[in-house]
Amino acid sequence: MHDNNFIPEASEPDTYVRGRLVPVDLVKNVRRGWQAGIAYLGISVFGGLVAMSQFHFTAIDVLASTVEWAILGALVYGVYRWNRIAALLLFLHPIASTVFLAAFSAGQGTYAISMGQGRIVFLTIFLFLFAKAGLSINTFVRQQ
Repeated sequence: MHDNNFIPEASEPDTYVRGRLVPVDLVKNVRRGWQAGIAYLGISVFGGLVAMSQFHFTAIDVLASTVEWAILGALVYGVYRWNRIAALLLFLHPIASTVFLAAFSAGQGTYAISMGQGRIVFLTIFLFLFAKAGLSINTFVRQQ
C-alpha cells in the first residue's frame, strides 16, 4: 500500500546559510577555503613584516603593504559572506602576486628568488582548498 504522506529523508544533511538550506559539503568546502584565506593573509602579513625589518622601506612602501593587507582582509571576509567576486579575486591574488614576484626577482638577487620558491608549496595547497570553496560559492550563488 502506498502512503501519500511519506516524506523521504534527506540524503545528506543541510544547514542554513544566509537564510537558505545548503548541503553541509558546500559549507565545509567554503569553511576550508575561508580558513586557507586567513592563513594566506597571515603569512602575507608576517612575510611583509619580516621583509620590512630586514630592508629599508619607505613610508609609501609601508602604506602600500597595509592597503594590500586591508584589501586581502576584505576579500577573506567576503568569502566568509559567500561572495562570488571576493572568492574569485582572492583566488587570483596569490597567482598574480607570485607571477609578479618571479618577474621582480630576476633583477633583485637571491632574497626575492627564495621568497618565490618558498611560496610554491603553500600556494598549491591554498589554491586547491580555495578552488573547492570558490566552486561551492558559485554553486550557492547559481541556485538563487
